[in-house]
Amino acid sequence: MPKAGLAEPSGLDAREEPGLFWTVSDGTAALIALQAETLSAQVAISHDIRGIEGVARGWDSGIVLMVHEQSNSLVWLNSNATGSPHSLPISKLKGFDAVAKHFASNAQNKGLEGIAVDRARQRVFVVKEGQPRVLLEISSDLDRIVDHTVLKKDLGFHVKGLKDHKLDISGLFYDSNRNALWMASDRGECVFLYDLQSKTAQRIEIVPHTRKLPDLKGIEGISLNEDGSELFLVSDAGKKSSFIRLALINE
Repeated sequence: MPKAGLAEPSGLDAREEPGLFWTVSDGTAALIALQAETLSAQVAISHDIRGIEGVARGWDSGIVLMVHEQSNSLVWLNSNATGSPHSLPISKLKGFDAVAKHFASNAQNKGLEGIAVDRARQRVFVVKEGQPRVLLEISSDLDRIVDHTVLKKDLGFHVKGLKDHKLDISGLFYDSNRNALWMASDRGECVFLYDLQSKTAQRIEIVPHTRKLPDLKGIEGISLNEDGSELFLVSDAGKKSSFIRLALINE
């Protein structure tokens, strides 16, 4: 996104205003406002936490939730106020014992990578990138882990030609119309739609507004527009980072 002046975007969520998004960058300690049509980006709030990897708008006005990968922490701030963000390692949450074994590995860059919010039911979802891929549901008071699911191959998480341990989940978005989670995969260069009722995933066919399908490698943020007809992605590729707009098909 050279026009936006934003490198290494990691996470994406639509703001209340049409055409506007929140994003973060693991290389910049800031919450960033992104304008889709003009591809302009500006720092909304600077903070002191580097390594943020996902972002989602909360159900209360101004509250923005994020995840920090290296410490496996929830981070949140009020975009309408000043002050430092709050940070809470998920190891401090009630119910962590049930998932602790999935976080015991010292694998690099395989911690929390995405966050999504069901604003109507006040549910918070976070996803561990890999080794193994794990989806967590967290209570609205950010006090306990309510549920967790290991995102295995037999649930639909499979990309032909890619070994299972290499497939990651790098972005997350909650779809209220479908009661499902959209999941981006950096290594898989694809998008999954995960149904929360059946706990199964399918790869979604997507087409761009232009005839050429853009390179989906490096996608780390995912969001829908207001009416759910378009999918927006951001890729982390340094100076070649991009903002991608796709039309949904086969709906």
